[in-house]
Amino acid sequence: MIGFAQVKSPVVLKTTPWGYVNPFQQTGDLFVDIPLSTHWGLELGAVWVANSLVFARYKGETYKGYKLKQALKYYFKRTDGVGTYLSLALKYHQIHYDRYYRVERQGGQYTDWILRRRAVVAWGASVKFGTQQYIDSKKRWTMEPFMGLGVRRKKISLQALPLDAAQQFDTRQFFSILRQPGIYLGGDLLVGIYLGYTLKRKAPRR
Repeated sequence: MIGFAQVKSPVVLKTTPWGYVNPFQQTGDLFVDIPLSTHWGLELGAVWVANSLVFARYKGETYKGYKLKQALKYYFKRTDGVGTYLSLALKYHQIHYDRYYRVERQGGQYTDWILRRRAVVAWGASVKFGTQQYIDSKKRWTMEPFMGLGVRRKKISLQALPLDAAQQFDTRQFFSILRQPGIYLGGDLLVGIYLGYTLKRKAPRR
């Protein structure tokens, strides 16, 4: 039986650089790979959603939230603690954004812009395949491309309008990529690259 103290694979801290410049969701994240045995590992991650250049373009609009991600990983073969794996990945998202909507007030007597809160809560499960390799001679830095397929359930809600208001078509864009409030079930595609840094274990004293 292999215990936690006998595991030689390193702990890896990693992030996804694309999130910092993604115009749809500007995010910062931190993931950690925790070895459980020779072939098994656990991946835990948290994502902070700070802004969106697409959905929060005007003064007063905000786009914020968080994501929790975790995965149980099976490594087919490890060399110095890294290698190719298959994993079951789970995630939970909670995002809210305040956005201006154009409405008619008091039976169409005049128009107004109202800041309404839109909330999205989602969870999903995926099968993910990836490979983690060292990219420097000292075996500290890693690169980990991955991809996966799964399902996702999304619930969208929108703050109610005042009783005298009726929403108009959003004239700020020709078409809207925002879905109407409701519950949606669909597929989920995962594609990305982690950049990581290994925390080397000290050799045991004899």
